[in-house]
Amino acid sequence: MVKLLHACVLLSIMAARIYRGITVSGQTGNMACFSY
Repeated sequence: MVKLLHACVLLSIMAARIYRGITVSGQTGNMACFSY
């Protein structure tokens, strides 16, 4: 039970990091589009 909870926490952290990376890259892409 604890291992399952720990796995869920790790997955959520990894998902948050990936989501943050996607949003940051998307924002920089939008800035590049606006700068042109």
